[in-house]
Amino acid sequence: MTNSAPKATVIIDGTENVVYLKSHSQLIGVLQKFDLLPESVLVVRNGDLIPEDTEINNGDVLTVINIISGG
Repeated sequence: MTNSAPKATVIIDGTENVVYLKSHSQLIGVLQKFDLLPESVLVVRNGDLIPEDTEINNGDVLTVINIISGG
């Protein structure tokens, strides 16, 4: 039996991860599944940066980019 639930692919450090989505899932919830803080990453979907309140749709491919800071 296959799972037909909506899902998205999240790429973190070059590794693809599949996330099953609940209705009206937002990026902040997806980041929480990976223990990622929105302040520490940028997320790209279809070549565009997206904010944490963006709704994630079935089939989306999200690339997570770690923000490096130093001083």
